[in-house]
Amino acid sequence: MSNSILAMGMMVVGSAAPAWAGCTTTGNVNISNPPGACGADGVYGWAESGPASLHVSDITVEGGNADYGLISLRVANPLTGIDLSLTVDGQTIVNSTGAQGVMARTEADGDIDITIGSTVTVNSNGAGVTGWNVNGGSITIVNDGTVHAGLTDDYTSHGSDAGSEGIDATANGIGSSVSITNNGQVTSTFGRGIYADGGSGAEDPVAVTIDNQGSIDAWLAGARAIDYLGTATVINGVDGVILSHNRQGVVAWSADGDAVAVNHGSVTSENGSAIVVWGSDSATIDNYGSIVSGQTIGRVTTQTHFYGIDGYTQVEGATVITNHAGATISATADDGIFGRNESGSVAIVNDGSVWAAGAGLHAQTAGGAVTISNSGLVAADGEGGAIDVDGAGLTTVEVSNAASGLVAAASQLETYAAPGHLADLSAPEQEIFASAVSGTAVNISASAGSATVENAGTLLGNIRIALGGDIPEIGAATIENAGLWAFSGESGFGAAVETSSLANTGTIWSLGDSVLDSALDNDGALYVTSLGDTAGRLTITGDYAGGTASTFVFDTASLSATAGDAVLTIEGDVTGVTKVSLADPSALSGLDWDQLPRGTVVQAEGSNNAGASSFTMRQNYGLLTLGLDYAAGDQSWHLAYDTDAAGQTLSRLNQAGRYLLESQFDAAEDRLAWLRADRPKAAAAVPATAYAEPDRPADPAAQAIAASNQPVYAAWARTVGAYGDGDGYLRRSGAIEGGLDGRFSLDGGRDLVLGLFASYGATRLSFTDGDRETLAGPGVGAYAGLSFANGAFVDTTLAWQQLDTDIDLSGLSTSQDGSSVGGRITVGRRMTQGSYELTPVAAISASLTRFDGFTMQDLGVGFENSAAFTAEAGFDVARTWSTALGELKPFAGWRVGDRVLSGGDVSISDIANYADVSDGVFGRLDIGAILSNGNGAAAKLAANLRRDADETTWDIRLSAGMDF
Repeated sequence: MSNSILAMGMMVVGSAAPAWAGCTTTGNVNISNPPGACGADGVYGWAESGPASLHVSDITVEGGNADYGLISLRVANPLTGIDLSLTVDGQTIVNSTGAQGVMARTEADGDIDITIGSTVTVNSNGAGVTGWNVNGGSITIVNDGTVHAGLTDDYTSHGSDAGSEGIDATANGIGSSVSITNNGQVTSTFGRGIYADGGSGAEDPVAVTIDNQGSIDAWLAGARAIDYLGTATVINGVDGVILSHNRQGVVAWSADGDAVAVNHGSVTSENGSAIVVWGSDSATIDNYGSIVSGQTIGRVTTQTHFYGIDGYTQVEGATVITNHAGATISATADDGIFGRNESGSVAIVNDGSVWAAGAGLHAQTAGGAVTISNSGLVAADGEGGAIDVDGAGLTTVEVSNAASGLVAAASQLETYAAPGHLADLSAPEQEIFASAVSGTAVNISASAGSATVENAGTLLGNIRIALGGDIPEIGAATIENAGLWAFSGESGFGAAVETSSLANTGTIWSLGDSVLDSALDNDGALYVTSLGDTAGRLTITGDYAGGTASTFVFDTASLSATAGDAVLTIEGDVTGVTKVSLADPSALSGLDWDQLPRGTVVQAEGSNNAGASSFTMRQNYGLLTLGLDYAAGDQSWHLAYDTDAAGQTLSRLNQAGRYLLESQFDAAEDRLAWLRADRPKAAAAVPATAYAEPDRPADPAAQAIAASNQPVYAAWARTVGAYGDGDGYLRRSGAIEGGLDGRFSLDGGRDLVLGLFASYGATRLSFTDGDRETLAGPGVGAYAGLSFANGAFVDTTLAWQQLDTDIDLSGLSTSQDGSSVGGRITVGRRMTQGSYELTPVAAISASLTRFDGFTMQDLGVGFENSAAFTAEAGFDVARTWSTALGELKPFAGWRVGDRVLSGGDVSISDIANYADVSDGVFGRLDIGAILSNGNGAAAKLAANLRRDADETTWDIRLSAGMDF
C-alpha cells in the first residue's frame, strides 16, 4: 500500500515541517490527496512509524469518500502498531458526503487520540468523528466543536443501527479502553449520537466511558457505551443535554463487568427508554437531573419498553438505582424506574420526583433482596402499582415511605385531601384523588421469605401483598403505617402469606366500599368515609384491637346510606377501646330531630362479646351531643343524640350575667367603704367606749372640711381582672368602672354620700368540651351611703348591666342580647379597738337577668327570666400607719352568704330543660391596702378569693380617687 501511495506522488513530511498550509505532523506521516495534499478535497494522513500525529487547522474540506474521513489519519502498514494523534482545530469546516467526516484508525496495536476544537464544524452524511482500533489499544476522543452526522440515511444500518454516529469509537483487543468526552454539540439525523465500544478481545478489564458536558441530539441512541470486559459508564454533566428521537437516551452495557450511568443534566427519549444500564456484575444509576421517556405512536421503532430508567444485572450482583433529591423522572408510557436482577439484589432509592404511566418504582429479581425506599414523590398509573415488586425466590422485600414521601396511584395528582375532607377539593381534583386511592400504591407479588411495607409519609392507594393471581408463598408479611394511608378497594394480605400483621399508629383512611384483608392493631386514627356516590363501608376480615390512641371517624353520608348496614364491620374479635367521632357534623344542620341519622356505626361478628365500652363517642356540635347506643345481642353500636352538653353550657349564661352585675355592686360597696375609712371626725364624734378610736394627729384637710361643713366631691376609677376555675369551665373577666360622688355632712355627726357610676365589663367562659360564651357590655348605676356618729352605716346600690352575648357551641355560633338589673343593701358598724378598725357587715341583694332566645339546627332555645336573692354577712378589719407617702391602711375581710334562684331554666325545643346554676352557699376572702396622701388623692389595691359550689374565683382590683 505504501508503494502505491508513493507512486501517486505522496510527500514525506518531517516532524516539524508542514506539507501544506493548515497541516502539521509529527513522526513519519505521509499526506496524500491527489491532486493536492491538505487541500479542499480532504486531508489523508498515513503513518509509517510512530508515535505519529496530524494537526489540521483553519481549512475547509468538502467531498465524499466511502472508506476514509475527509480528514483522516491511518497506519500505512496494517501490521505495524503505531499510536496516532489527530487534532482538528481553528476555523476548520468539514463537509463530507461520504461515510466519515474525521477519522483515525489503527489495524494493529496502537492508541488513538482525537481532539476536535471548539470552533470546528463537522458535517457528514455518515459518521461525524470516528476512532477505530482493530486489534489492541485505547481510544480517546475529546470534542469541543460541532458535529452534525447522519445527514442522510445512506450510511445507517437498519439492522445494527451503526454507520451514522455523531462520534464513534470502537476498540478491540488487548487494552481496548474507550473514552469519549463531549463538550460541544453532537447531532445525528438518522443515527446514534455518541457510540463507544471496547473490551472485545481484551485480556483484562478495561473501561468504556462517555462523558457528555455538551449536547447530543440523535435519531437513534443518544449515548451508548458498550464494554465486553470491564465497566461501561455514561456520565451526563450538569449542562449536558441528551435527546433521542427513536431509541434510548443513554445506554451503558457490560457483557462481563459493571455498568454505570450518572445524570446531572437532561436525558430525554421520545420513543424509548431514557436510560438503560445493563451489567453482568452490577448495574448502578444515579440521577441528579431530569429524565423524560415516552412513546411516539406511529413512529416505527424496535423499542418495546419506554422506561425512565432501566437497570438490569444480568448474571449476579446488585442493581442500585438512586433518584436524588431535586431530580425528576417522567415516563409517559411505561415504568419510571425499573430495577431488575437475574439472581441478586435490587435497591431503588427515590428522594426526588417520579411520574409514570406504568409503575413508578418497579423491582424484579429471581433471588436476593429487594429494598425500595422513598422520601420524595412517586405518582404512577400502573395497574401493577405505583410501587411494584415481582419475581420469585426473594429473601426479603422491604418497601418504605419516609415522612416526607408521597406515593400516589395517579400520575396527575397534585393536590390531595386531608382525612375526611374530600369536599375541600375541586371536582377535577376529587376525580384524580379518587383514581389514586382506588388504584394500587404498593404491590408485592413475589414469593419471598418476608415482606414489609412501612409508611411514615403519605400513601394514596391500596397496599396488596400476595393478593390476587397465582402467587407463591410469602413467609411473613407486615404493614406498618405511621403516616397517612388512604385507599379504596381491597388491601391487605392474600392466602399465600403464612403470617401477617397490620399496625397503625398514624391515619388509615378507607373511602367507599373497601375491604381490609387483615387483622388490625389500631393505635392511631381510622377513617371510613364515602367516595362520590358510594357510601363508606370497611370490612376488616380479622381481629381488631384498639390501643390507647385509637380513634374511628366516619361521615354522615356513609351512615345515612343504607339502614342496618354498618359503616365498619369487624369479622373477628374486638378488644381495647376506640373513640368514635363524626367527620362532618355540619351535615346534620337543617335536619329535624326525628330526621337525624341513627344507623349502625360498628358491627362486630367475633365470638367474644366486646361490650359497649369498646367503641365510645361523645362529640358536640352546636346543640347536639353525639353518642353511641350499644346492642349486646348483635354487638352493634348505633348513633344516638342528646343536648346535655349544650344545655349545661347555656345554663351558665344567667350566672355569667349576674357576675357582671354584682361586680358593679362590689364597686359601689368598695367606694362607700373607702369613703367611710377617710371620714373626718371630731374628737367627740364617737362616744368613749371600749371601741373608741385612738387619738392620732388630725388630717389638716379633714379638719378644714369638718369646720366648713361643705360637701366634698370626688371622682374615682377602678379596674378589675378575674380568673375563675369552675366545674368544667374556666372564666376570664375584666371591667373598667368609674364614678362621681359627693359627701355631705349632716347634723348629729352623720354623713351622706350620693354617687353615680358607669362601667364596661366582659366575661368569657371556656368549657372543656370546646364551647365558649362571651358576655360584654356597658353598665350604669347609683349608690348612696348614710353613716352615723356611732359608726353605723347603711349603703344602697342600684345597677343595670347590658349583656351582648356571643355563644360558640362546638363549631356553631350565635349572638343575642340580654340584661341584668338589681340592687344591694348593706348595713354594718365601723368600730375601733386599739389601733384596729373592726367592721361587721350584712347585706341582701336581688337581681333579675334575662336573655333573648334563638334557633340553631332547627332547634329552638328559650331562656326563662332568672331571679336571684342573696343574703350574706361578714367582718372587716383594718389598721392605719403613717408613712412618708401618707397614710397606709391594710385591710382584710370575709363574707359568707347564700343565694336562692327562681326561674332561669333553659329549654331546647321539646327535648330537655336545664336549670339555672350557681345557687347555694358561698364564701369570700378579701385582702388589700389603701394609700392616701392627705390632699384628697388615694389609691387602693385589693385581692379577692371566692368559692361556691361551682367555681373558685380570684380577682385583683386597682382603684384610684381624687377629691376636688
